Amino acid sequence: TLAGERVVGEINAGCGDCDACRRGLARHCSARSVLGILERPGAFAEEICLPAENLHRVPDHLPDEVAATDAAVAAALFGSDLLVTIGGIGPGARDRFPGAFERAGMRSLLAGAAIRPGRPVKVGRSPGGTVVLALPGNPVSALACAALFAWPILRRLSGIVPAPPWHAVELAATMQPDDRRRCFRPASLDDAGRAVVPSWSGSGDLAHTASTDGLLELPPGADPVPPGTPLRFLPWP
Repeated sequence: TLAGERVVGEINAGCGDCDACRRGLARHCSARSVLGILERPGAFAEEICLPAENLHRVPDHLPDEVAATDAAVAAALFGSDLLVTIGGIGPGARDRFPGAFERAGMRSLLAGAAIRPGRPVKVGRSPGGTVVLALPGNPVSALACAALFAWPILRRLSGIVPAPPWHAVELAATMQPDDRRRCFRPASLDDAGRAVVPSWSGSGDLAHTASTDGLLELPPGADPVPPGTPLRFLPWP
């Protein structure tokens, strides 16, 4: 019995009678109820009810907030081709996803990249084959990494062979690169097709991207990059 135990619960509850349920596929039951979504009060209710088979005991060493993240990751991985998360991937005590991924058995394929913005980005694959893409939490970092990583992954999973449409453009004004990291800055194209990079206040400044047309790649270096330099440009999807 689970009476008195800490548990997490799967939100899909099958009818128990249909062919899917008899084959152990209650999540695909056409008559299922879904906690907080369909025919079953959710977590804002004073009391909730789930079948016992939907409940899983939380190990004693896992705090509630960690267990909640683990449960969400496990549910999202089930039957998915791609899981995308945003934020919570740093080394801090409140960054829950790295531990959740590890406990889910994710094999790491990329643990950070020498890019700006977006250095903490992670890519992995679950034991069931789901591709996991963990985007940084700052909005410009998430936007840049979605274009750099999520877009190619989605194209590959969809069977689209050509790579995203990078092409060369000329820089409109002098830019100072990062001497250690490759920069990907949101930029707009002027009437002559040259890349104009707006000023920004860092990777939290999403507002500066509103009028941009895509990402401009600026290789690492110590010297300023002069106007007219050809650089790679990726239009927004």
